[in-house]
Amino acid sequence: MVMLGALLWATASQFVPPAMSCRERLQPPNGVETPTPRAVTADDIIELRDFGDPWQNPSMDSPFALSPDGRHIAIALRRANVAGNDYCYGIMLISLEDDTWQLLDAGGEPIIMSSDYFGRADKVNGTVTSPPLAWSPDGKWIAYLRRDHGSTQVWRVGVQEKSAQQVTHAAVDVRRFAWSSDGTAIRFTTRPGILDAEAAIMAEGRSGYLFDDRFWPLSADRPLPRETVPYVEQTIDLATGVVSKAQPSSTRPAGKDNAIARPGDPDTLAWLEPEETTAFLTSKRLHASLQGREEVCSAAVCTDVAGFWWDRDGSILFLHDENYAGGGRVTLYRWKPGQSPPVRLWQTDALLIGCALLQSSLVCAEEAADQPRRLVRVAVSDGMITPVFDPNPEWTTIRTGRVEMLNVKSADGAPGFARLVLPPGHRTDERHPLVIVQYTSRGFLRGGTGDEYPIHLLAERGYAVLSFHKPPQPGTEPPSPDLDSFVRRNLAGLAERRRNFTALEAAIDAAISRGVIDPERIAITGLSDGASTVAYALLHSQRYAAAILSTCCDEPSFTQYLSGPAYAAVTEKWGYPGYGEVGFWPDYSLAQDAAKAEPPPILIQASDEEYRMALQTVAALRAARRPVDMYVFPDEMHVKWQPEHRAAIYARGIDWLDYWLRGKMDDDPAKKEQYRRWHALAASGSGRSPVSARP
Repeated sequence: MVMLGALLWATASQFVPPAMSCRERLQPPNGVETPTPRAVTADDIIELRDFGDPWQNPSMDSPFALSPDGRHIAIALRRANVAGNDYCYGIMLISLEDDTWQLLDAGGEPIIMSSDYFGRADKVNGTVTSPPLAWSPDGKWIAYLRRDHGSTQVWRVGVQEKSAQQVTHAAVDVRRFAWSSDGTAIRFTTRPGILDAEAAIMAEGRSGYLFDDRFWPLSADRPLPRETVPYVEQTIDLATGVVSKAQPSSTRPAGKDNAIARPGDPDTLAWLEPEETTAFLTSKRLHASLQGREEVCSAAVCTDVAGFWWDRDGSILFLHDENYAGGGRVTLYRWKPGQSPPVRLWQTDALLIGCALLQSSLVCAEEAADQPRRLVRVAVSDGMITPVFDPNPEWTTIRTGRVEMLNVKSADGAPGFARLVLPPGHRTDERHPLVIVQYTSRGFLRGGTGDEYPIHLLAERGYAVLSFHKPPQPGTEPPSPDLDSFVRRNLAGLAERRRNFTALEAAIDAAISRGVIDPERIAITGLSDGASTVAYALLHSQRYAAAILSTCCDEPSFTQYLSGPAYAAVTEKWGYPGYGEVGFWPDYSLAQDAAKAEPPPILIQASDEEYRMALQTVAALRAARRPVDMYVFPDEMHVKWQPEHRAAIYARGIDWLDYWLRGKMDDDPAKKEQYRRWHALAASGSGRSPVSARP
């Protein structure tokens, strides 16, 4: 019996619970208990259930699809899995009659955003998103994109049968799709010429590649297909499976393509129209037509419209995006064309996305500073928010700190804002180290642009966090005629960098004035444009005690040769110094100023696709004996998409902040070498010491 007991104990001690299936991971738990709020973990943030594009912009495409009868909503749900380093996807159906839900399909692989980039086709950027969905006209089917075995195709699932089936079997990825008006077919768009372009590049390699504007040396050692590869459209008959001959893809119609008709009156329209048809990034103004007579909503609030709908009384409801001057808020107005100026109904700090009008309520995706994205009803009358479907009910068990809005202005008067997050349980006599996270701050405070700096986790660890929302770019005031003019105006005199920096400095000063920040312990972080703000800030201020960069850096090496001939030609046209020219680099380049400047300790956590951007900076800093450490993550892009990498980035970033702002170290034996290296940086002679070691 003793031997049997020992055997049973040994077997049990080695038992590993089976991994949850994707279906299990995607389904929110029913009836979450609300015990004493607990501390947030990295996995809590990384493994949130998400839907829609990961932006915080009220004007972006709706992250849900409303059924034709207005009774159901479909969303494409996704969830990261740190332990498995993968994602789960599924189609969730939510009833608007009783707020119940059911998972119709589960499976698939991550869908990563791509775009044509400086003459090259399909440059992926690492941003993981959810695919678009569309209801059949009869409301019996939901079509969507799903990726399996490296191929993205159209699928559909029956609302009643709950049976999912692949619709298209194209040789290349399907990019977009639409139902036919009668629901018997689906039109889909592909880019088959990519295969021919890749084959031609492979053939060229047998005799050596010509180094020309197809190259992006930063991340590839071979040419990339040109953006001129065309798109084609085909239609598949759902009954027979017959696919039509490919035709050139049609472009969206010009003019009133966003027009909506008043229900029951197809000749009464409302639409948004650009104020300057030839300008780049021009604002759009609300228009309406009544019995052939056009009305223009002339009030200032009738631009930056995030959504508009005909109400039953013949008025138009519209959401105005306050954005910069309004601290990211949105406001609902009612306008009666031809009768009166818009009347304000209510304003909210919550971020509302993709709203649809149903009777007396808006149905929207909603986020708040401490609330991940969910579906809600918003009463038109008073703005009262009622939850419909919360993908993350577990979040209600997590404690978060107080969030305060800080409205600021740059030195040239441009409006900006930031949100100051204090640790849970903050006491009035405490002064916390401050971490700056950039460069947008709307909706749920996750990890900043790129999601590498977990705001609520940092607050839980005792940091105050300044979530900074950059002010509008100078090139928009007034609108520029084209992209090149827009960038030149932003770059002239480093106008955009100066504006961001002075607005950020004002936000830091506002936070310090609250009496809750230790001004000797401030760290700054950033990715992409945020990293450029970091570089500029480190050269123009001595207030920072540590820095972390997700991408680095805008240097002569990047603009002049690492990015290839096409990008070098474009940047020179924008106003970047040409090869060998000094230009504005002494005011902007960490590499060129490494010897005379005294930047704080810098941690760089870069992707393998972009780490070469940092080589000039790192070499110069090390030559000047400035403290810098860099890690490179494999199979990553501009935005890092792998869950286990995000967990490692979170952990190392917090270690770096703890070490330089608090003199603290994790006692994990696996980190012994990390701290040995950081000790060497601190003792390098020119490097700064951890704050706690200062006299």
